[in-house]
Amino acid sequence: MERAEPVWERAWALDEIRKGSQSWSLAADAGLLHFLQEFSQQTISRTHEIKKQVDGLIHETKATDCRLRNVFNDFLMLSNTQFIENVSNQKGAGCSKG
Repeated sequence: MERAEPVWERAWALDEIRKGSQSWSLAADAGLLHFLQEFSQQTISRTHEIKKQVDGLIHETKATDCRLRNVFNDFLMLSNTQFIENVSNQKGAGCSKG
């Protein structure tokens, strides 16, 4: 038969903390300490997960910014090419008339 852990060696549930608040004891302190340590560890773990997700989003955002700037540059180069072609065509048309 498996023996249950003593109350001071495990994290207390919130209901246990509420019920124990009327007659607080050293065991309640220990249970609260374990609860807070587990809560802290879970919070730190979740924070690390969120940080990884945010870092991924930052990377994707920077990559998207780079692609967008490349598209702008492509449009500018196309505009410049068309301008040069139009000037060349106008000069060519002007020479043949003259």
